[in-house]
Amino acid sequence: MNLRKWLFAMFLCLFPLVFLGGGVWILVQSSQDMQRCRKTAMWPTTPGTLVNVSIEEMGENTYEVKVKYTYQVDDVPYEGDRVAFGYSSGARERQEEIQQKLNVAKAIAVRYDPANPAIACLSSGLSIAVLQLVLLGVILIVNSILAMIFISMTVMSETAIMADLLIQRT
Repeated sequence: MNLRKWLFAMFLCLFPLVFLGGGVWILVQSSQDMQRCRKTAMWPTTPGTLVNVSIEEMGENTYEVKVKYTYQVDDVPYEGDRVAFGYSSGARERQEEIQQKLNVAKAIAVRYDPANPAIACLSSGLSIAVLQLVLLGVILIVNSILAMIFISMTVMSETAIMADLLIQRT
């Protein structure tokens, strides 16, 4: 195999490496979100007051509930705006359901991090969005590895064919 073809094959391997790096980054970030989601279920709660609940359009057919709430921990006032870790935008109907539940709530319970009460959320548990990101990260990693294997096998088989042709010529 000549140098030009080898360099081209190595260039082709760069694309899967970019996707591999992206997949690893997504997997690490979503794994951290998964851990936060699990931890919030064990956080203590304190009564809170809703200041504002609205729905914002995030993109075409994508909406997100925006909240503002206040709460106190050890007589220190805090303000929060997180619905849940891993919460993401979605269809308007689902966001309206969340908004309606918050609007009719007589009282809200705010979950807060005992180590840092400024970190808080209204809901705990694992969200489908976090699981989707984990799956996306795994898919990118697996496909990148398979692409690199395919590219290297193609390069190696072409090299073997060229070596056989050279042996047959002599």
